Amino acid sequence: MEEGGEVEPSPELVLVPARFPGWNRFTVGAALAELGAFFGDAEIVWKGNAAYSINPTTVDLIGSTDGVTLLESLEADDEIWVKY
Repeated sequence: MEEGGEVEPSPELVLVPARFPGWNRFTVGAALAELGAFFGDAEIVWKGNAAYSINPTTVDLIGSTDGVTLLESLEADDEIWVKY
């Protein structure tokens, strides 16, 4: 506690489920706007017909594939597939 009775904020710790090489299915626990922070080491993330990748070549492929859109954020309870 600092002078004047103010409480310093505690650091946050984000727990993520175990993952394995290959395809993993997850249900998102909370909204997520910064996909690169959690999926920077993933090959690709899929939600329905939307996909995310940090790899620029894969992003180009996502953009040029009919019926596929770029995944930019996730909401709580979204079901996703992630390939590591």
